[in-house]
Amino acid sequence: MKNKKLLTWLLSCLCIGALSFGAACGGSGDDSSVSSSKESVHSGTSSSTPDSDSSSDEASSSTPDSDSSSDEVSSSTPDNDSSSDEVSSSTPDNDSSSDEVSSSTPDVDSSSDEVSSSTPDNDSSSSEEVSSPEDSSPVDDALDENASEGLEYTLSSDGTYYSVTKGTCEDAEVVIASKYKGLPVTTIAKKAFYNYSNLTKIIIPDSVTKIERMAFSGCSNLSYNEYGNCKYLGNENNLYLYLAGTSNLEIDTVEIHKDCKWIGEYAFQFCNNLTEIILPDGVLGIGELAFSYCESLTKVIIPDSVTWVESLVFSGCTNLSYKTYGNCQYLGNENNPYLYLIQASNKNIYAAEIHENCKFIEGYAFYDCRSIMKMVIPEGVKSIGTNAFQGCTNLNAVVLPESLTRIGNVAFHCCNSLTSITFNGTMEQWNAIEKGSNWNLEIRATQVVCCNGTVTL
Repeated sequence: MKNKKLLTWLLSCLCIGALSFGAACGGSGDDSSVSSSKESVHSGTSSSTPDSDSSSDEASSSTPDSDSSSDEVSSSTPDNDSSSDEVSSSTPDNDSSSDEVSSSTPDVDSSSDEVSSSTPDNDSSSSEEVSSPEDSSPVDDALDENASEGLEYTLSSDGTYYSVTKGTCEDAEVVIASKYKGLPVTTIAKKAFYNYSNLTKIIIPDSVTKIERMAFSGCSNLSYNEYGNCKYLGNENNLYLYLAGTSNLEIDTVEIHKDCKWIGEYAFQFCNNLTEIILPDGVLGIGELAFSYCESLTKVIIPDSVTWVESLVFSGCTNLSYKTYGNCQYLGNENNPYLYLIQASNKNIYAAEIHENCKFIEGYAFYDCRSIMKMVIPEGVKSIGTNAFQGCTNLNAVVLPESLTRIGNVAFHCCNSLTSITFNGTMEQWNAIEKGSNWNLEIRATQVVCCNGTVTL
């Protein structure tokens, strides 16, 4: 009995040991399967990363496959889902987060696309901002908002401004643009609206600084603004920009408006009762024959603001008093009585010295002065008028100043002895000078000597 009990005890111990050994072996197998599953997750993650990097779209498109594979992994390792989630986006709990991660990749890509696409947008917006100043000024055939259509605008030779003529415009009320293609309209050209009898009103912008000969001649139905016995054209801001004429020829006094900029051609012609003309400071130009044949005129004040004078402005004004210097007669103002050289003291002079403060030489100033042999025109003179030296048959040398901007028509016509012309500026400056037709007709000089070379005539 005792032996039987001992045998039973030994068998029990053996069974318990076997069970313990089996349990120990089974537990080790589970750990290894978990470990191998973790390695497969890690290897899958590292191997899938390049694919994800190579194409975000592929990564996002493979998300369902990853989800199914993550389902397999997660089903085998429920306790490791959270750790696997951190390692890989293939766990079921992280399907949404993995979707967020993988979808965030395209989102990032798309956002980067948005960034890159927004960059052009920003670039375009910045370019729009940069170009907006150009857009605010006319850059094509579009003009100022109210400008008349059909007017013809011509670019200046130096490309800095436009002049205007009627073109094909048929408006009765014409509005000239202040800018065209981004540049100012500064000049109303010669005969711009000549004989346009349908014209009843014209708006001239403040940008205009020059109105050339016969711009409005023959515009018989044009209406004017009147002030001080004078008739004006202008614009909403300045009704008195351009003095076109007088109320009638019988006037004996005038008051030129302080805002006047231009005295038109023929404006006071044959006003025989006028004795005095005072041009206000601010007047820029005086048109051809503006005061011609005002036989009672004895005094004229011309301000320093004048930058342009056409020819024969005071022709026939036989009673005008002048300032005399160097065999020449001048008009001007209190500060500069030598502003405008009108004429030689007489036609028999052998020499003339032009005053250093002179700015303009009138047309026909030295006409037919046949005894003059040399003429030095001082620095500061801007303009030589039409026919100024015509018929000076013994004139053989002329020195012209760098300041010169204009030589009138046939200015040196029939100067048969003229062989030497010297210009104190550059060849480029000489070429930029406005030269009237046939200014050098019938002279012997074949070139102009400039400070940096010669220009062939």
